[in-house]
Amino acid sequence: MRRLIRIVTLLGAILCAGHAFADPATLCAPFQDAWDRVAGGTDVAEMTGVIDQIPPICASLIINASMRRAAVQMEATSKSEGNTVSPASVAEAFQNGNAAFKAKDYVQALSWYEWAAARGHAPSENNIGYMYATGRGVGLDYELALIWYRRAAAKGNANAENNIGWLYENGWGVEQDYGLALSWYRKAAAQGNGEAQTSIGELYQNGKGVPRNYDQALDWYLKAVAQKDAEADADIGVLYENGWGVVRDYNIAMVWYEKAAALGYADAETRIGLLYDKGSGVAPSANRARYWITRAANDGSKDGKAWLSSHPN
Repeated sequence: MRRLIRIVTLLGAILCAGHAFADPATLCAPFQDAWDRVAGGTDVAEMTGVIDQIPPICASLIINASMRRAAVQMEATSKSEGNTVSPASVAEAFQNGNAAFKAKDYVQALSWYEWAAARGHAPSENNIGYMYATGRGVGLDYELALIWYRRAAAKGNANAENNIGWLYENGWGVEQDYGLALSWYRKAAAQGNGEAQTSIGELYQNGKGVPRNYDQALDWYLKAVAQKDAEADADIGVLYENGWGVVRDYNIAMVWYEKAAALGYADAETRIGLLYDKGSGVAPSANRARYWITRAANDGSKDGKAWLSSHPN
């Protein structure tokens, strides 16, 4: 079964634009049938030949259908095995999945996570949900992400609770609902999840689902800072830079941005660069501004990349 999962997961990488059919499910049925005929076999060349003939839009449909069936099979496997698999083996599989994910071997990562998830491992269930929510190694599918997040959250996994809140806050795969987002964030925050605590602070800062309240935002950010959440450091910097709920102080803002940057938070690096660019609380320095914003862009900051595009050398 793990071989089947790896192969069908490969289909998720074959997504591209350019296909618009009135009824994709009907159109893709022959390809689904062709795949089903060879998927359980051992002839890799035959299976590869079938994969190569599947149009990208059908690949997207087939992978998600295949993974749903795999999830049902894993549930049955978990029940039939009972407690015959040691917790250490499950933990090792999870760590193997993390190593593969870090190496961007998403097919292997998914295989390890699903093996552990079939045995009730909540962190693995959460990570599978994350892969679907971000399209890493699988077709982007928020509904499947939510299914996996809920499985993990039912076992009390704080990361999954936070991730469900993120889906509701952004309206990904669900109707946007700040109230439900806040509810899920609070569940995770109660377990010390720093990301959830930061997200609650941002809801208060922006007045989403709750009245705007900078004092509440700061309180939540400080809780998240205690959990070493870099985004919370940066958010406190934003409050001081703008004078929201506190006396505006660019020097204090810089201190918080530098704390976040030390933890690798790219958006904080951008903000440090902008302070140097504007000379806010520091002596203006084009060189320092470009250094920090280039560093931010290299670390993935969209704002940093946009600034560099508009400020060529």
